Amino acid sequence: MGEYNKDLASITWQNGLPTEVGRNGFLLEEVISKCIDRLSKFQESPFSCDENKRAIDMLVEALCWLRTRTERRKSAGVEGTFGLCKGDIGFGDVVGEVKE
Repeated sequence: MGEYNKDLASITWQNGLPTEVGRNGFLLEEVISKCIDRLSKFQESPFSCDENKRAIDMLVEALCWLRTRTERRKSAGVEGTFGLCKGDIGFGDVVGEVKE
């Protein structure tokens, strides 16, 4: 796929809870949204193709699943914390804040 320069760009991810440390980086959902935007621009150009559409569809699905996770965690009262709730892989396997 040609040369790849690993130093071409970098993403600073959110590190810590925004409520405790403030916003200091990107959230996964924001980066996925930007990828959707970029591919959508390709679809409005001569580079439009089925593969781009499929990639957009899969990214939209990923975004939907992440939003579903957020809603589940909000409903359990643990969104924005390091607490676990039903549906999290480590639920019931850890000592600490766990909510049904």
